[in-house]
Amino acid sequence: MHQEISYKHRQAVPDLLKVAAIFAVVFIHGFTLFPFASTPIDFSHGQIDLYVNVFRFCVPVFIFLWAYFLEKSILKSGKGTLLKRLYKILIPFACWTLVYTIIKADIRQMSIPYIFVKFWTGYGWSGQYYFIILFQFITTFPLWRWISNKLSKFVPAVYLLSLLFFIFIAYSGFSDIKLVMRISDRIFIYWWPYVILGIMHARKNILTFTMPAWLKIISLCLIPLEIYWLKPNTVSPYALPAVFITTLLLLSLLRDQFTYTDLPHAVARPVSILASFTLGIYCLNPLVILAINYYFSINTMQFPGASIALPLASTILVFGISVMLIFFLKKIKLGMLVST
Repeated sequence: MHQEISYKHRQAVPDLLKVAAIFAVVFIHGFTLFPFASTPIDFSHGQIDLYVNVFRFCVPVFIFLWAYFLEKSILKSGKGTLLKRLYKILIPFACWTLVYTIIKADIRQMSIPYIFVKFWTGYGWSGQYYFIILFQFITTFPLWRWISNKLSKFVPAVYLLSLLFFIFIAYSGFSDIKLVMRISDRIFIYWWPYVILGIMHARKNILTFTMPAWLKIISLCLIPLEIYWLKPNTVSPYALPAVFITTLLLLSLLRDQFTYTDLPHAVARPVSILASFTLGIYCLNPLVILAINYYFSINTMQFPGASIALPLASTILVFGISVMLIFFLKKIKLGMLVST
C-alpha cells in the first residue's frame, strides 16, 4: 500500500522523458529491421535516414538525467553513492559485453588485444559507448561537481559556452582530424554540457524556458533541418547545436510538477514500469535485432505508408520483446543485469 501511494505521487515527467528516450534509442537501432521499397507518397531511404535524427535527443537526455539523479542522491546520501552507482552499471556492462563478444567475435582473430579493442571499448554492440561515457564521468564526478559549483552563478554563460562548443565541433573542421574520428564520441568531451547542467539543475532548477510543451516537442524538427540545410561535418550526430537546443527544451519539461495521479491510469502504470526497464531495453534491443536478422529472412515490402509503418512496427516489436525478456530475467532472479 505504501509503495502504491509512493508511486502515484511521484513526479511523472522524468519517467516520461526516459520512456521517450529509450523508444528513440530502439528506433535508431532497429528502424531498418523491416526493409521497404518506397512508393510515390513514401519517404525515400535517404529521407528516412535524415529524419531518424529527430530522435538524437535520446542519449543527451539520458546523460543529463543520469547526472541529475546522481547529484540528487549524493546530496541526500553522501559520496558513497558513487561507488554503488559504478557497481550497478559495471555488472550489466560486463555481462552483456561478454554475451555480445561470444556472439560476434571472429574466432580466427581471437587475441586479448583484439577482444579488448573490438568489444570492450565502446564498439562491441550498439549503444555500448554509453557505458564507456558513464565510466568516464562517474570516476571523475567530484571534479564535475566542483566545476558546476564554480559556474553556478553563470548559468547563461554555460548555455552560451555549450552552444559555441557544439558549433565548433560541427562546423570548424575539427572532425576531419583522423584521430578525432577514430575515437568518435566515446570520449567525455562531447557530453560535458549535459553533465554540468544536470548537476546544476539538481541543485537549483535552472531549466525554466517558458513556452508551450507542444512547441518544445516540435523543436525536435530543428535537428534534421540543421543537417539538411547546414550540412555539419561532425564527429557524431549527437554533437550538434540543434541537438543541444532541443534537448534542453525537452528537459525543461521537468519544471512541470505533475505526478502520476495526473496521468490516465492506463498510461501511468506502464510508464512507471518501462521507466524502470530503460537500462535493460538499452542492453537487450541490439541482441533482439541480431536474433531477428539471424533467424528470419524478411523480404522487402512495398505499400503506401510503408516508410512510416514499418520502422514503427519494427521498433515496437523489438521494444516489446526486450520488455518480455526483462520480465523473464527478473523472474529468474537476474534483475541486476537489466536494472539499476
